[in-house]
Amino acid sequence: MTSDSIAVPKAGANKAWQKRTSLSGRVRNTRRGLSSLAFCVVLAYGALLLLPTFVQPILPGSALDEAFALNHFIHTQFKFGPDLIFTYGPMGYVPAPMPGNLGVALAIKVSLWLVLLWQLAAMWRSGRHFASTVLVLGLIAANKVFFYYWDYLVAATILIVLVRMLLGQIEYSGLVLLAILTGFIFLVKFTAFVLSIACVTLYSAGVRRNKWGWRRIALTKAIFLAGPVAYLIYNPSIRGLFLYIKGAFNIVSGYAAAASLPTNALNIKLAIILCTLLGGSALYALSRRLVTLRGVAIVTFAFWVVFRHGYVRSHPQYEAVFCSFAIFLFAVLLAQMDPRPLDRGILSAVFVLFTVVAMHGAAERWQPQALAYWSPRIKGTPLDLLHWKQAVENLDHRDDPLFDATLGHTYQAELQGKRALVFPLISYPVHDEFEVVPLYTIMAYDAYTPYLDRMSANRILAGTPPLDHIIFEWQSSDNRHPLLDVPVVWNTLFANFVPEIRKDDSLLLVRRPVPLQFVYTPMSTAEYRAGTWVSLPVAKKPVAMSIDLRPTIFGAVLKAAYKQEPVFADMRTLSGNTMRFRLPVDVLADPALINVLPLSFDDTASLWAGNIVEDPVVAFRLVGEGLAHLRPAPYRFYSVDGTSIAVSDQSPAALSGPSRNTLQARFYISSTAEIHNVLAGYLDSVDSKPVPGFNDPKMAVRVSVPVGCIVEGWLTSGDSTSPRAMDEVYALVNGSLIKAQIVPRGDIQDHFKNPALLNSGFRIYLDGRVLHPGLQGLELIGYTRDDGQLYRFPATLFLEGE
Repeated sequence: MTSDSIAVPKAGANKAWQKRTSLSGRVRNTRRGLSSLAFCVVLAYGALLLLPTFVQPILPGSALDEAFALNHFIHTQFKFGPDLIFTYGPMGYVPAPMPGNLGVALAIKVSLWLVLLWQLAAMWRSGRHFASTVLVLGLIAANKVFFYYWDYLVAATILIVLVRMLLGQIEYSGLVLLAILTGFIFLVKFTAFVLSIACVTLYSAGVRRNKWGWRRIALTKAIFLAGPVAYLIYNPSIRGLFLYIKGAFNIVSGYAAAASLPTNALNIKLAIILCTLLGGSALYALSRRLVTLRGVAIVTFAFWVVFRHGYVRSHPQYEAVFCSFAIFLFAVLLAQMDPRPLDRGILSAVFVLFTVVAMHGAAERWQPQALAYWSPRIKGTPLDLLHWKQAVENLDHRDDPLFDATLGHTYQAELQGKRALVFPLISYPVHDEFEVVPLYTIMAYDAYTPYLDRMSANRILAGTPPLDHIIFEWQSSDNRHPLLDVPVVWNTLFANFVPEIRKDDSLLLVRRPVPLQFVYTPMSTAEYRAGTWVSLPVAKKPVAMSIDLRPTIFGAVLKAAYKQEPVFADMRTLSGNTMRFRLPVDVLADPALINVLPLSFDDTASLWAGNIVEDPVVAFRLVGEGLAHLRPAPYRFYSVDGTSIAVSDQSPAALSGPSRNTLQARFYISSTAEIHNVLAGYLDSVDSKPVPGFNDPKMAVRVSVPVGCIVEGWLTSGDSTSPRAMDEVYALVNGSLIKAQIVPRGDIQDHFKNPALLNSGFRIYLDGRVLHPGLQGLELIGYTRDDGQLYRFPATLFLEGE
C-alpha cells in the first residue's frame, strides 16, 4: 500500500533553481534594457531628422511670391475667406516662415515635434514595441516630406494618435488632442483638415454604441467644431467662415481639372506597384484578423488623398511627396497589428520591399535643397538659431537680390505710397514703398473655377479705398493662357484699367477715367464636337464665346476620385498662326472675349494701348482626353459693344496670308538631301491621333484640307553623346516651309535625364494654303542658331488631303 506524499526538493537543488531563475531574469532585463536603448537611439535619430529648423521662405514646388503672401497678409486687414483664399490658410506661414513670423512659427513647430515624440515614447512604454518601432522607421524613411511639407507632419501626428486610440491605449485624452490638432490644421491647410476629419469619422464609425457616453459625444463634437471655432477666433465673422469654407472647397474641387497634367508611364507603373503592395498587405491583414476594418479604411483614405496630391498635377515634386508619405502610411497599417511571428515576418518583408520601391521613386525625382536640409554636412542650420538676432538679420537680408528683381522694385518710384495689385502673380515691396493688395486667389492660376474667377474680379472692383495701380505681367503656368484662365478677371481689367507705363515685358495700369461697360448681345450658336474646328463669327468688333461643358456621371466620379484628364484649346489666327493652351474648361461657362484674345504679351500691349487687333482669332477648337467625359453643349457667341476695339478686316484678300516661305528663301538650299546632320525624335500625332508609320504612302494620315491639321512631336540632334534641342523646327510640305511652335517636353527631359532637351517638343499647324488634296509628304528640318547647323529628320510622313 502506498501513501500520498509531497516531494521536497533538496537544499542544493533549490539553490540551483533559484540561480537559474535569477540568471534568466537578468538576461530578460538586459534584453529589455538593450531594446529600449536601441529604440531611444532610433527615436533620437528620427527626432533630429524632423527637427523643425526649416526657415527658408521658399517651399519646394512653390514660388517665393506664395511664401511672401502667406507671411505678409496675416498682419494686414485682409482676411482669408472674404478677401483672399489659397491652398494654405491664415496659419499657412508656419511651414515656411519669413523672419517676421519666425519666432511664432518655430514655437508651434517645436510644440508639435514634442507632441509627436511624446506619443511615440508613450506607445513604446505601453508595451507596443513593434508598433512604435515601425512608426519611427516610417518617419525616418519619409522624413523629406515632413521636413519640407510641414502640414503632412501634422497629419502624421494625428494618425499616430488615432493608432494609439485603435490600440486602446488612450481614449478621452486622445480626443482632446485631436480637437486641438484639427482646429489648428483648419487654419494651416484645408485639405489636411479634410483628411484629418475623415479619419476621425472613420474611427468613430467603428466605436460600439455602449461606449458612446456623454463625454465621448461631447469631445467628438468638439473635434468637428474645432476648425470653425479656430477660424472664428482668427476672424469673428460667420460670413467670413462661410466664404473660407466655400473658397477652400472650390480650390480643392477645381484642382482635379485645372492642375491636371499627363502622367508619365513610369510613374503610373510605380503607383501600381505601391498600390498593389499596400492593398495586398491590407487584405492579408484583414483576412488574418490582424487589423480592424476601420483601421484599414483610415489608411486607405489617407493613401487616396496623398495619391491625388502626387498624381493630379503629375510633377516630380508631387510624386516624391506621394512616395514618401506612402511609406509612413504602410507603417501606420503595420502599427495597428499584433501579428504572430509568421505574419510579422511576411508583412515586415513586404514593408521593406515597399520602402525600397517608394524611396527609389522619391530619390529619382526629389533632390533635397542642401542648404536647408539637416544632414551631417550641414551642421550650422539649427545652431545658427541660438544666435537669434543675428540669425533673423541674416534671413531678413538673404533674399535681397530676389527682391531687387521684383516688379515692385521695377516700379518703385511710381508706386510710392500707393495701393497696387500684381497680376498674375503677387509681388512685394522691398521696403514697404506701396501697399500690396492681393488678388482673391493670390495667384491668377488658382482662380480656376467660375466662382473663384468672379470673386477675383469682384475683389478688384470692391477695394476700399480703390486700387491706384495694377502691375500686369504675362506669365504662364503649365502652358495655360494667363488671360483665358480667368476670363471675368480679364474683362474687368480691360474695362477698368489702361496702361500708363511699359517696362520690359510688364505694364503699369491706372484706372480709366470712365470705365467701359460691356454689353453682350447673342449672335449665334455652333455645334460642339471634340477636336473639330469652329469658325468664329466674322465681325469688326469684339466677339465673346461661352460653352458650359459639364461632366457626365462617370466623369464627375472620376474627377472626384482621381482627376479630369487635360483639355486643350487650339486657336487659329487670321495669319494662320495656331497656338495651343491647356485650359480649365469650367471657366468658359462665362463669356470670354475670344476673337480679340491676345496670344502674347506684345499682342496684349498693342490691344490695350492701340485698341486694334491686326491678327484676330478666327477659329477655335477643344481637344484632349478630358473631353471624353464631358456632356456636349453648344458654343454660344456674343457681340460685345461698349469698346472702341477695331478688329482687322477678314476679307478673302486678308485670308490669303503672307507670301510662301521656301527652303531656298530661308536656307539657300534646294532640297533636304543637301542636309547631312540627322535628327532623332518622333512625330507623336496628327490632330491628336497617333502616327501609324513613315515612308509608306499606304500608311498616309488622312487630313482635312479646308480645316487643316496640327502635327506634334519631339526632335533632338542625332548626337548620342550630347544631344540638344533645336532652336527652330520647320515642316516642308508641297514646297512650302512652315515654322513650328517650340513647346516644352518635360517627359523627354526626364527620360534622357538631360535638361538641354526641355524645349525639344514642337507643334506645327498646316492649313489649306499648304495642304493639297491627294497624297503629299511632310519632311522635318531643325536649325541651331549658335552654330548655324541644319538637321533633317530621316523619315517622311505621308498625308492624304481630303
